[in-house]
Amino acid sequence: MKKILGLSLLLALVGCKESDLTKENPEPDPSNVVVATSFIYGDEGIMKDSIRMNSLGQRYIIEDIKMVWSELYFSYKGDTVIYDDRSVITTLSEPIAPAMTMPPGGYSGNFGLTFGVDSLASWNLIQPSKTGVEELVSNGLYRNDGFGVNQLVITGRLFDPTNVDDSTGTIPLSYNIGTYFIARDLIGVNQNFSVGLTNKMKIILQVDFEEALEDFNFFNTPTLNSTFTDPTDFALSKEMADKVEIDIF
Repeated sequence: MKKILGLSLLLALVGCKESDLTKENPEPDPSNVVVATSFIYGDEGIMKDSIRMNSLGQRYIIEDIKMVWSELYFSYKGDTVIYDDRSVITTLSEPIAPAMTMPPGGYSGNFGLTFGVDSLASWNLIQPSKTGVEELVSNGLYRNDGFGVNQLVITGRLFDPTNVDDSTGTIPLSYNIGTYFIARDLIGVNQNFSVGLTNKMKIILQVDFEEALEDFNFFNTPTLNSTFTDPTDFALSKEMADKVEIDIF
């Protein structure tokens, strides 16, 4: 059921995204592999600014979700065929992003990538010549502390449970989940496909937040920053990241 839901949501999003690009008339992107992220909560899609209620009875609004992916590769029989070291950002507003350029042809194998960036990639990000850092900074994902990026940022608002007159959600929510200690390697299933100059391969990342948020006490913890020197903050940040379920299709 979840796989069908994710694919349905992304088909609609792909159509909308391509229409927007046509209107904006951008420079052609040579990438023929794109990352397409489906944000779900159990069997439901997560919609921007929609009101949700968790198992604790806490009502909240998710304003945006941002995620960072890196180290994308394609392998066949265990051998790395193509590799791209760019950092890819997907959000609720922009769930689809260019990720890799492959020579035209037919392929059989599997994709893999990292949720976040590992320690080596984190070191490379501080190099002045590294491309993509500006986009990480502008999206509030670059940590600037030597520990990499915030690979998951959730922003929103909580309806104050102590104020019956709160009809808009007056408590800000901000979860900056990151550092290379929390990075996670992901490997997809074997796929047969072809790419060319016009046809693209879509790597579908289905991200389920139900386990991470359903029992989370937003009122007690309205912010997290993955602060390595704060054991409680870092433990809760890592727990949230570990509970986010990610599947590759």
